Amino acid sequence: MRFLRDSACVFERSLVGRLRWRLLQAVRRGRIEGVPLLLEPDYHIWDQADADIYLAFGATNYSARLARWCAVRNKPFILMQGGDMDLAPKEPFAERVYGLPGLSVAQTPFQQEELLKRFHRSSEVLQNPIAIPAGGPYLEPRKFALWVGKSDRIKCPERMVDLARLSPDVPVVMVMNRADGMVFDAVKAQAPANVSFVDAVAPEEMQTYYRDACVLVSTSITEGFPNSFLEAGANGTPILSLDVDPAGMLTDHGAGVVTGGSLERASGLLQQLWAERGWEPGCSARVMGERGFRYVEERHAQDRVFERFERILLSFSNRSG
Repeated sequence: MRFLRDSACVFERSLVGRLRWRLLQAVRRGRIEGVPLLLEPDYHIWDQADADIYLAFGATNYSARLARWCAVRNKPFILMQGGDMDLAPKEPFAERVYGLPGLSVAQTPFQQEELLKRFHRSSEVLQNPIAIPAGGPYLEPRKFALWVGKSDRIKCPERMVDLARLSPDVPVVMVMNRADGMVFDAVKAQAPANVSFVDAVAPEEMQTYYRDACVLVSTSITEGFPNSFLEAGANGTPILSLDVDPAGMLTDHGAGVVTGGSLERASGLLQQLWAERGWEPGCSARVMGERGFRYVEERHAQDRVFERFERILLSFSNRSG
């Protein structure tokens, strides 16, 4: 693996640096159909990389520019789906990205179907990978209900606060990274006494939180295949979701429950799962957690996913060559 430092990040800090970068832009400038092409700081880095395949994640401005550059340079381009939001009708960069040559790699069959239906674009499905703990699902008693995510409009942490208020006897831990400062401050200010917050956790320490949780609660309004679901499954923790059910993990495979947005139903289920925190064999919470572990182990174990990813890359490279 080789890392290239984006020179735009180096030059942008001073007036002299910005002027220097503008000069470099003018020197390296190219045109396609009369439109300036090489005006972006990234282009020099992409040339310098001289890669066999270029990958981007999500339908963003960056990936749209990279897809266009690859089309001009005749370079193979792969777009890795970042989530279902990439396919939303109002996503401003989707049309640009999917209208250019390249391969899409979806996270779920749903995304694959949407890509074909809306953009007439074929794709490969590649599950998100995760390392599976060697000891199997965690079978010890649990200590709290868990919420994990960013303070933004997609993860909807305020819904977890509302749910906690309906379930005052259930201790709730919210691992909430600051994304939108206004949402972050409002959620903390409105939280009832049974909610405690952790602003940030090192990745290697997150497994402890999943193992101590009687349930992972998802309040997101949309997702792709969230890593939090994989982390919960890998540790034998059931999932209580208000809306999202990626690839039918919960309803079709029994790893948890979806409430269709109902906070009242979610509150009843949350209290039931908390009542089973002793993790006795055969209790519904433990059974759902064990099903989640089997689901993740069979479909998302990183060794299998990496092998499939390698096959996708090699096949695409051979076709493009």
